[in-house]
Amino acid sequence: MPKMFGNQLTGAQLEALVQFPVEPEMRAYLKHPFWQAALLLVLAYIVIAFIIPMLPGSAMVRAASCCSTMATVLVGILIW
Repeated sequence: MPKMFGNQLTGAQLEALVQFPVEPEMRAYLKHPFWQAALLLVLAYIVIAFIIPMLPGSAMVRAASCCSTMATVLVGILIW
């Protein structure tokens, strides 16, 4: 049977090509305050932009409201 998609990478070849940080290295990244703040900002944006509109009885969050709330979250993270 001929291959329909040409040469495909195996799992081992893909892992060798793309090297993700292993668990101890990832923990080292997450211990740094910058990466903690960046992760919190991303999580806050996901909650504000995507999860709040899914709640029953709530409307879409306007861009201006999202921007002002993200500014408040940023100030809170910087003070913390």
